[in-house]
Amino acid sequence: ITGFNVVYFKSRQDLLDLRHQGAVLVKFHQTWCGHCKTMKKHFEKASVSFAKGGAIHLMDIDCGQHEAFCNLHSISGYPSVKLLRKDGTSESYDGPRTYQAMTAYLNLISEALPGKAEL
Repeated sequence: ITGFNVVYFKSRQDLLDLRHQGAVLVKFHQTWCGHCKTMKKHFEKASVSFAKGGAIHLMDIDCGQHEAFCNLHSISGYPSVKLLRKDGTSESYDGPRTYQAMTAYLNLISEALPGKAEL
């Protein structure tokens, strides 16, 4: 974890540990992707704001370094964002890649989770 509250993927176990605690919003990116670079600051800002609750964690996965893992999640475009729930289900986030939109989405999702984490 950096100064922000984004967890940077190092192994499958990192993700499993976070999923055990609750839902994980995962950003799949490539370092060469301009849209990914633009989204980074919004994702980091959302992680700081959303850390207050703890029911949903934010994780960043570099698909250049972890290509096989990204392929398991059928990632074909960047940035891709998925919500991975504790129960093993997942959904793609197709909304705007802005701080406001992502925190609104996270607040909506958190209402359905134990340990509500509203901003």
